[in-house]
Amino acid sequence: MKIILIQVLIVLILLLQPFAPIINFIVGYILLIAGCRYFNPLNPLLWLYLAWNILFINAFCGVLQFSNTIDCTKAVSICVGLIGIFILGYYFSMYRLSFKKNNNTKDKFKTFLSSINLFKTEKYTKVFSIFSIVAAFLLTVEIVLIYGGNLLAPNSLRDMYNTREATIFSQLAGIFYFGGLFSTPSFLFLKKSKYRILFIIGILSFAFGSVLTAGRQMVFQLIISFLLCYSVLRYYKIKLALSKTHKYIFVSFISLIMGYFVFISTERSSSIDNRTKLQIYESQNSLNYSNDFISTMNDLPMAVENFFVDYTFYFSHEIFMLSEYLERDKTQLIDFKILRFSPFIERQLDRFGFFGQTQAERLENYQHEFNYGSTIISAGWPSTVAPLLENLGYLGAAFLVFLHGFYSYSIYYKTKSTPSFGYLNLSIANNIIIFNIISNSAFSETQVLFYILVSIYLIRKKI
Repeated sequence: MKIILIQVLIVLILLLQPFAPIINFIVGYILLIAGCRYFNPLNPLLWLYLAWNILFINAFCGVLQFSNTIDCTKAVSICVGLIGIFILGYYFSMYRLSFKKNNNTKDKFKTFLSSINLFKTEKYTKVFSIFSIVAAFLLTVEIVLIYGGNLLAPNSLRDMYNTREATIFSQLAGIFYFGGLFSTPSFLFLKKSKYRILFIIGILSFAFGSVLTAGRQMVFQLIISFLLCYSVLRYYKIKLALSKTHKYIFVSFISLIMGYFVFISTERSSSIDNRTKLQIYESQNSLNYSNDFISTMNDLPMAVENFFVDYTFYFSHEIFMLSEYLERDKTQLIDFKILRFSPFIERQLDRFGFFGQTQAERLENYQHEFNYGSTIISAGWPSTVAPLLENLGYLGAAFLVFLHGFYSYSIYYKTKSTPSFGYLNLSIANNIIIFNIISNSAFSETQVLFYILVSIYLIRKKI
């Protein structure tokens, strides 16, 4: 009941905007963080709650003011409707499983975390971390040796990455990087493992993938995984057992991650542009930042300003792009282009000519069919909602979201009632997908797809 009250207060602040924009922003986040304490960290509803509230707070607190008049009513209504359908599927699954007797699931899961079968589990996880290291090496070969990418110039590096022709090295790296997603839970939960240094190297190798592509998605996936795993330890009151060496290395790793975010926020703009990140965003997009936000940012160090400017834009523009996309909406009532949710599978079918055209021709036709271009945003995503609607239609999208909610609770329930390392990682993967839904589909990332598949394999092996 308390979480419902908090959600109502957030909605009222965004609708009424009773304070100055920066105050609306701060109060919204205070309420958002306060609501998190009512969730189990593994609960998919927590990540749904976080993702959509972050998007709506950033977009509608008044900090970002779009100069073009955009009616977001339809976009917000569709998003809220899909959220409701997800929750409906979630509670329908809860009702179905409520007839099964599984008492003391909290104690059962805590016991599992305290006594994971080390021999069986680390036999696989040490190999997974090696896969992550190999993936970093393969991607380095393509980006640095073949294409001559400069890791210290993220703007040109990102342009090169987006326009290059992928080789076998990056395609294999995309598969092998699933191992890096296993490294974080392995490091945090396998307390007595002698391979914890290897797990840290696996994590660093995965994070290095973001550096090589001048991107953020892989680091975001790591951050979600780390926050979830650490929160689980806190929630179940399990001590994080780290030696001094492990603590030093891990704190250094966290510092590097934060440093990378500051670096990428500062440097991933034109290398010859001397304007601030805020000024660049205002000139490239039809938007203005509120005066109180600008004055507040002027009092902060440049690196901090760039981070907040990047953050507020990165997690807000999607709803405006979706609104503009819906104005030229070609969505059918129902459609069936399910393969587009997994570019990896679609690319493999391209090789055998199943679509009667080359991959380049198909992608060009796809861009013409569904124009994601925007007159208000220079570059971004219309959230995962747009491809969901265009690939499945309104009814198909609603059905898939219902199934996602249904199986999300099922995974959550199984993770607690019949805990295993496989179910734990499947739960992490699902929550990564749920959080990323506001921007772009994490499921379309090859490493996340294989993370899910390997987690299911571990479940079948009873690990």
